[in-house]
Amino acid sequence: MGLGYQIILTQNKDGIFRSGETVYGVLRCVINKPKKFQFINVSLKGIGKCSWTESCVLSKSNHSTFYHGKEKYVSLYKTLLPKIENSMLAGVHDLPFQFQLPPDLPSSFKDKICKIKYKVVAEISNAGFFGCTKKVEAEIQVRGILKRCSTEPLVFGLTKSPFTIKKTVDLKIEIEKTFLEPGEKIKLKCVVSNATNLPIICLKIMLITQTTYTSDDKHKHVQRQVIDRSVGESREIQGNCITELYCSVATLENLYSIQHSRILMREYKLNVALKFPFPHRDGTVEIPVVIGESNVPGLMYSNISYNVY
Repeated sequence: MGLGYQIILTQNKDGIFRSGETVYGVLRCVINKPKKFQFINVSLKGIGKCSWTESCVLSKSNHSTFYHGKEKYVSLYKTLLPKIENSMLAGVHDLPFQFQLPPDLPSSFKDKICKIKYKVVAEISNAGFFGCTKKVEAEIQVRGILKRCSTEPLVFGLTKSPFTIKKTVDLKIEIEKTFLEPGEKIKLKCVVSNATNLPIICLKIMLITQTTYTSDDKHKHVQRQVIDRSVGESREIQGNCITELYCSVATLENLYSIQHSRILMREYKLNVALKFPFPHRDGTVEIPVVIGESNVPGLMYSNISYNVY
């Protein structure tokens, strides 16, 4: 059996650690003869980085500006093999460790602009003048505990005066929940009071992802994207009547709000719009919702290993 090192983590069955949980694991050392070490250490690190370039279209020189941001979320460290016990006999040796994740962590994330990454790193340094140091890393997926954006249920309103028309259209929206688990449906009751003779084309609802990146010098870059499967439209709404509509908007299993980060924020907005015929302008209201896990009962655990030889 050759020399080898292996990080074995006791991990949730879904492969995700929640902020505030304890990460348990062992560093397994397999050696075929007695060996001395200078040190064996293990650490847990969480770092976020973002970078992007913006061009000024009005500039004749086509000048571009580079923005970047960096943030440290957690840095924990443990010594697994003290100097007083710096030797091992041949065989298999499991060196246990554990780390308590802080409660206010952003979730793991990766796209073309930003990456939030958590990993366990073991460093093994051989004794002697020419002793080398080996590393083995294990990336872990973390989900943060989220804060609610409002009380529930919540009522929103909108009053719209169509072009050249003195009477108004009133929209009242009651949303059952503003904190939802991934995949849960958003349920709404919409009441449209149309006091005009003008028919409304439809009531259109869609869920929007809004991602805000912030550089170290406080410059912000915002991206918005409509979630295709969330888009829905009602039938035509007649004039001089009150119409009640009950709507549900699907969220997806992979949607998750991101909080507790200075360089990245991912939010979800429920966009509700009254669509008027031309030349009248539409009336729109946006409702913030948080998508995440409020509690995680009874998850199964298993061992996940990472090797270096």
